Amino acid sequence: MALGRIAYDGAVRFMFPEDLRHTAPPFAHGELWRVEDPQRIRPDPLWILATYHPSRQNTQTGRLTRAMFDRIWRKAAKIAGENG
Repeated sequence: MALGRIAYDGAVRFMFPEDLRHTAPPFAHGELWRVEDPQRIRPDPLWILATYHPSRQNTQTGRLTRAMFDRIWRKAAKIAGENG
């Protein structure tokens, strides 16, 4: 779960080799990126799920609502359940 653009960009840089970073979708609320490990070091895919950061700026302006945030966590739980 990447809480905000900074976290998303950091996760992409940290989790994926430089030659795969260009394939990452641009940051967007609800964006889900699944990447198989090309070297087959990990048997399961890696996932990044992006959401707007739950800051006052985002919540008080309505950019991120409680319903939107709840949906993101349900989506994350579903992914974890399918891959856990």
